[in-house]
Amino acid sequence: MPENNSQKNNLAALAYKLLNDALLVLIIFYLAVLIAENVIPGIISSHIGLTKITLPILIVIAAISYLGKKYNFTFRENEMKKSKLLLALTILFLLLISLSLFKFSMIAIAVIVPATFLIFLYFYKLIFSSDSQ
Repeated sequence: MPENNSQKNNLAALAYKLLNDALLVLIIFYLAVLIAENVIPGIISSHIGLTKITLPILIVIAAISYLGKKYNFTFRENEMKKSKLLLALTILFLLLISLSLFKFSMIAIAVIVPATFLIFLYFYKLIFSSDSQ
């Protein structure tokens, strides 16, 4: 009987790791879809729809959460380091925001841009805060 329980734990650990990898692939795919949708509006949403792409991500997150709680999988937290990739992603997001504001009025842009900047600043401080609470 202990071998069977050990086998179940090994299979659950394997499924947990594969689901984490699948989540990474789905998020990268979702980012690519969002970029394509922003550059050429309607290229994806007219055929598939973003909800059909979002639903598998939510299902995988739910499965990861379920397996993690059921089998008590934990992992150590890694420190996030500021890197050139973070700078590149920030520039990419700013470019996407500027493309999405192309047909807005100047007043709307004057409200949206500072609000977006403050939200990004809040998340930056939240992610890279050095004090643990």
